[in-house]
Amino acid sequence: MNPNKIKIFIISYNRFIYLKKLVDFLILRDNSEIIIVDNNSTYPPLIKYLESLPLRVIRMKENIGHLVVWKCGLFDDILNNEYYIVSDSDVLPDSNTPNDFINHFYEILQRYPNITKVGFGLRIDDIPDFYGFKKKVIEWEKHYWEKEIEPNVYECEIDTTFAMYRPGIYPDKKEWWFSLRTGFPYVSQHLTWYEDSLNISEESKFYQSSLNQFSSEWSITDISLLKEENTMLKKRIKEVEEAHNKLISSNLYKKLVLIINIINYFKIKK
Repeated sequence: MNPNKIKIFIISYNRFIYLKKLVDFLILRDNSEIIIVDNNSTYPPLIKYLESLPLRVIRMKENIGHLVVWKCGLFDDILNNEYYIVSDSDVLPDSNTPNDFINHFYEILQRYPNITKVGFGLRIDDIPDFYGFKKKVIEWEKHYWEKEIEPNVYECEIDTTFAMYRPGIYPDKKEWWFSLRTGFPYVSQHLTWYEDSLNISEESKFYQSSLNQFSSEWSITDISLLKEENTMLKKRIKEVEEAHNKLISSNLYKKLVLIINIINYFKIKK
């Protein structure tokens, strides 16, 4: 695989500083096939930045959400035929990340043909104390570091944090959740976890106001936690659906239905 030719989709929405950090990281490493997919942002500094970039920028006419790359229908030829990378704009690979991270992801995918995507593990060892939800993040995220299937490779769910995807599998398929995360030194930072909760930037305030349709026990500044929670919930729903389908297709279930029907028949007749 030529890492400079793989398509890297970055999902953008009303975040300028985070997006610029990620783009700068990738350009510095000669990852030139960058496609920014913007969800109809309205933040003026971001719009100005997008207009200035010598990259492919696709601006949606509405906010399609974090699955925009798969839902918009503009990239199906790539998604169906090529390995590709998708990332939210607020995920930044660690400064010590080796330059071969793309090939590293690709090689892991070749070792595990049943896996759909491989992405960076998210650091939780360096979250600053001034981040108000530090304890909740660590409590939530620590289980992603528990199931090590080989040195520094962990079996755990990935939604749209930075990851390489196998072609042809979309979010409506259960296989979309079959994923692995890498450990050190192939790790990244979720940038929202490094903000001072008592001194929120003007950009973050703008971003939060644009997300006021969300409500949860989490602060709106912690939309990343909502996404992780949503990821786990979707996985559990898939598991329940599979168990249900397996049950109703079993011979035991069919026999029980037959017995119940017979009992009901005699009750009615009686």
